[in-house]
Amino acid sequence: MASFLIRFAGGRTASVHADSVPAALIEAQRHGDLVVGIAERQPRRADPRVTEQELATLYRQLAAMLAAGLPLAEGLQILARDTTNPALKEVCYTLYVTLAGGEPFAAGLAKFPGLFPRLHLALARAGERAGLLPTTLSQTADYLMTVA
Repeated sequence: MASFLIRFAGGRTASVHADSVPAALIEAQRHGDLVVGIAERQPRRADPRVTEQELATLYRQLAAMLAAGLPLAEGLQILARDTTNPALKEVCYTLYVTLAGGEPFAAGLAKFPGLFPRLHLALARAGERAGLLPTTLSQTADYLMTVA
């Protein structure tokens, strides 16, 4: 049985346990409010060296750099240099090397399956393809702070 985060009209959230998204939606509708969003909660990451807060901050900083016109590889290089958490520093450097090698950002994230859940990979891939990576990164950071 999986856990789902439900967002209702008006901003209220709730957590329900169900076997599938449709079953979770049915359970959520019992609360009476209009359901405007549903997402499966991802299990805690297997890499305890990077906190949810640090990951959300990484996403926000990258989003801000991209929105300001800085290339993604350069932003990652800056973060690799300035980040104090050694594990996150390694992640940023590896992501930079991946981009420098011509691979997409999402491919770099996939190299850390214990840190980046499949949802983050899918959102990064969609953001890259749509040209909306800054927005997607910012929204992923918001999501992380909602479910943490």
